[in-house]
Amino acid sequence: MKRALLSDIKKIEIEDVESKKPAAGEARVVIDACGICGSDLHMYDGSHPTLRPPLVMGHEFVGRVMDVGAGVVDFKPGDRVIGMAGRGCGQCEACQEGHYNWCEQLKVIGGHIPGALAQELVLPAEQFLKIPEWIPDDQASLIEVGAVGMHTVNRYGDVAGKSCLVLGAGPVGLVLVACLKALGAGPVVVSDISAARRELAHAKGADVVFDPREEGIEDTIKAQFPRGLDVAFDCAGREATLLTALRLTRRGASVILTAIFPATCTIPMVQVQRAERQLIGVQMYQREDFETTIRLLEEKKLDLSGIVTHELPLDQTADAFHLLESADAAAGKVLIRVK
Repeated sequence: MKRALLSDIKKIEIEDVESKKPAAGEARVVIDACGICGSDLHMYDGSHPTLRPPLVMGHEFVGRVMDVGAGVVDFKPGDRVIGMAGRGCGQCEACQEGHYNWCEQLKVIGGHIPGALAQELVLPAEQFLKIPEWIPDDQASLIEVGAVGMHTVNRYGDVAGKSCLVLGAGPVGLVLVACLKALGAGPVVVSDISAARRELAHAKGADVVFDPREEGIEDTIKAQFPRGLDVAFDCAGREATLLTALRLTRRGASVILTAIFPATCTIPMVQVQRAERQLIGVQMYQREDFETTIRLLEEKKLDLSGIVTHELPLDQTADAFHLLESADAAAGKVLIRVK
């Protein structure tokens, strides 16, 4: 089979490797499509805090079961599936409590474990979830991102009627906007430096969009929300966006940290302590976050269409990463068509 190997920082090669048969408890999936995630970009450019090449990226995939190993009863050839990227050790206290995403030995498909920028993927069957046939590939590949969005919301609580600030309108931010609107949040305010992404955010339901580089824009937002916004979701992962979140939220607000941040950030603690704001971390998701995302899609309450803006074949994976390198790129989600 063919796969895209990140052989070095910013160097992707298409290689042929031997196809792997599923062992007991595993399933082999033929990949139809795989999205490129922000975490993939961090691995690609060498800024990821832990993962370094060589590795095979990709975890936002949709495909079909080709065959299964001994003992697998929940899946059969032909089943349409997506996957959960995180895999805990299964033995520690966190895993036993159902919080595999807290596991200190957490492994990530598309990082520690070869991922889905490949024609085939073999994983323990429990990593897969069945999805309905009617969901188009572009939306199916975003269900994993939707699970991140739902887990992000769950880390805060009920968002119905809450004023929300979303910092960063990349794919995670765009999907989060769709999730927030599906759950009754509003108004939703979105910040991004890309005009194209601000337009996408507006299309997904954002009530207000702004360019953080515009002179005086924070004063304009404060005039619209004199008390400050109820909650901020940082989907950009920069010290500057975190500081914006602290400035534009009300006293007692929560700032939810969804993006991968640098190892250290300087935080004005007076804005956290004296205003009793909360900083809340987000680490991936739980299986129920996938189930909620799929249910909302089936109920037609959640719409993930229009977020994928570019599709390229597997042998052009390097071009896809070049497209995404620009912070002001007109790209939303870039999808690799593998099949």
